[in-house]
Amino acid sequence: RATAAVQPTPSTRPLARSVASSDGRPSTAPKPRAVVAVNKADVPLPLLEELSRQVLTASGTPAGVTPPPASSEDAAAAASPAQMSPAAPASARPSVNEPEVLQSKPSREELRLMRDDALAEVLDFELSRPGHGSLRWPGKTDLRGLVDKLDVLVKILEQKVIVYPPGIERPPAGHGLNKRCIYVMEGVWPRDKGNRERLRDARSLQRFKVQLQRNADRVCVKMLGYDEQAGVWSVEVADWSHLSGA
Repeated sequence: RATAAVQPTPSTRPLARSVASSDGRPSTAPKPRAVVAVNKADVPLPLLEELSRQVLTASGTPAGVTPPPASSEDAAAAASPAQMSPAAPASARPSVNEPEVLQSKPSREELRLMRDDALAEVLDFELSRPGHGSLRWPGKTDLRGLVDKLDVLVKILEQKVIVYPPGIERPPAGHGLNKRCIYVMEGVWPRDKGNRERLRDARSLQRFKVQLQRNADRVCVKMLGYDEQAGVWSVEVADWSHLSGA
């Protein structure tokens, strides 16, 4: 199945199985090779659609831009088989008991105190991860049954966002979190290819903005703006369905 992602990520190694040899003694089967996501791009392309995945990502190769080093958490998430495959089997689906990494408005505590009628129309719901970015769903959003699954349904990583990862059923457009959304990506800077220093001259900034606009157009999302001082890129997604590989 597919996910959604917007802009400019080692891996886990499965436990070896113990098998019986011909003489009855247990032996250890060879460990399978781990799947590692490697970003070979010289520069981050905010918002490069992975059509074979359900990921809206910002990794790519815009001229003169280089991505910051990915954290171990982000790299591990990017290498997860559940995100690297179109659809994961039920046994491989994420657990609803994952730790709460994302901050929400209203807070998780406030949401858990709400009755179903209030959860059915949460106004301007927002999820964020400081230093990475935020997602805001304008208007009313139905969060019934979703409050304790938010960190499973949404991943805000280093210059990448995933909504409804592969292996998780995505509702029709306009329902749940699969609706109009404003994505703000942080840490988006044009950088010199050689020394990787941030570029501040007017020409480099203008070329970078043009590249960001092209990438937004490529995946049919609306670019709302780029704050060159804060390094923040904002786009509007109609819904996450059109960004999937389905």
